[in-house]
Amino acid sequence: MVELLLAILGLGIVAALVSTYLGNARGAAQEAAAIATLRAINAAQTAYASGCASAGFAQSLNDLGRVPAEGGHAFIPPDLAANGAQRDGYVFTMQVDTGSTIVTPVSRVCNAPAKHAMSGYFVSATPAAAGTRLRTFATDKRRVIYAREDGIAVSPGMYGAVPLQ
Repeated sequence: MVELLLAILGLGIVAALVSTYLGNARGAAQEAAAIATLRAINAAQTAYASGCASAGFAQSLNDLGRVPAEGGHAFIPPDLAANGAQRDGYVFTMQVDTGSTIVTPVSRVCNAPAKHAMSGYFVSATPAAAGTRLRTFATDKRRVIYAREDGIAVSPGMYGAVPLQ
């Protein structure tokens, strides 16, 4: 009977260790996916600025999700085409960056956006579930991904965040 209890205890300890390892692996995978999504948004902004908005940047994910009037595809996939979009455990939001100015008015942008094309943008990725130990991320027109280890959302200007290597 004692041997059976010891075996069950051993299995419980192994299960707890595996559970912790899987939780850490899932968090790392979610963070990697969030970083990849931010890179994809940066690429979409580059395409938008060079081919649609005369060097201006979109100010919302909604605007990047609009199809150009002459046809083709939106600059980002439909599951990201709205501010507050959730993907892989993160919420993505885009807004005008601090100090940005109008580059191209709405009437001259190829996909009839809701807002003018501006000289800068700011995108944040925050964990969808409160209280997680996941890092927060952000990027802007410099295309550098910044992170905060403390879980506090990164704000425009990247205060408190450090660039990823």
